[in-house]
Amino acid sequence: MPGDEAEIEIRPSCEADDFGKAVTPGFRAQEECLRAEVERQQNA
Repeated sequence: MPGDEAEIEIRPSCEADDFGKAVTPGFRAQEECLRAEVERQQNA
């Protein structure tokens, strides 16, 4: 309803390992960097 607060939970539906060899080491490094940045922002 308008004005009511709600909480939305977003869950991952897959992981990088689900894509096998298509996930390159560069992609893994980029993902790790992004995860670290998000964690830093959440802790700030």
